[in-house]
Amino acid sequence: MDLFRGLKQLHPSGVEASERALSLTQLLVNLNPANYSIWQYRAQVLIELSASGPNSDRLLKELDFLDESAKYNMKNYQIWQHRKILVSVLGDPSRELAFTKANLQLDMKNYHTWAYRQWVLAYFGGTHESKQNESLPGAGQYPELWDGELDFADEMIQEDIRNNSAYNHRWYCIFGRYSKRGELDVALETKREKEIQYTLDKIAQAPNNASPWNYLRGLFTAIEPKKPFEALDKLFHAYLSEPNHQQAAQSAEIDANGRTVPYALEWLLDSQLEQLENLPDNHSRVQDCRYIFQRLRHADPARWKYWQYRESEMQRYYDREHVEKQS
Repeated sequence: MDLFRGLKQLHPSGVEASERALSLTQLLVNLNPANYSIWQYRAQVLIELSASGPNSDRLLKELDFLDESAKYNMKNYQIWQHRKILVSVLGDPSRELAFTKANLQLDMKNYHTWAYRQWVLAYFGGTHESKQNESLPGAGQYPELWDGELDFADEMIQEDIRNNSAYNHRWYCIFGRYSKRGELDVALETKREKEIQYTLDKIAQAPNNASPWNYLRGLFTAIEPKKPFEALDKLFHAYLSEPNHQQAAQSAEIDANGRTVPYALEWLLDSQLEQLENLPDNHSRVQDCRYIFQRLRHADPARWKYWQYRESEMQRYYDREHVEKQS
């Protein structure tokens, strides 16, 4: 580090674009891969050297170096940012999808790997109605990168049906990358219905897996027009040990120890609450909600206090609506 500080003092307004600077920074990042100052200096050296000589060879060798470094420092922000800078300068994403796939085989839920893959797709593949800066090499020039991405997300889900990151990526590929729907509005409902069926199949395979339940909620609430939870009520009764809420609420044994899927109960609860918003004076529905809250405390004891809080919030809402109507 003393040598590095001396190198910086020699060039207070820039960097020393030399082989010795590269050698020194490589030694230092190997000693401490989290030192962002060294990575930043190294990137500047590489860019200046490539500008005065053969561009791709030097930068491609750096990517080779990062291929290995990422395996052992996958949760290091600096390595991913450094790679992003170099690939942007190169303007060539040809090896990036294969690189991220190889890293995901080592850690299938690594946030940095998924985020980097989505950046590659958005930057080089382009997003709907995005205005890419034409002065940046490769920006938006590889729309074909998106072609196999849905199959890739499905492959990752098949390998691990509980991989919430893969569900997130699937959402990004189908819906998230479209900042404005434009002409896609016509096909959006068809896509949503197809995804609902896909997700219901995943729920059937592993009912106690939170990932597809969260994905399904997104399909119902994050896309306009929203779909009512009630549409799936009858289907999700099959995941309950006892369909009668009043009877089940009276005995903890009916829903305890995995006999009932908590996510199905939660869906039915939110369906009731959604309908209650339209008919706040429906006393029988309020009582049904209380029964479901009691069942959730039995089926999902780890969140006992959360369900207790949710029930108190429902009661406050119900009392307020009742008072306002009387006044």
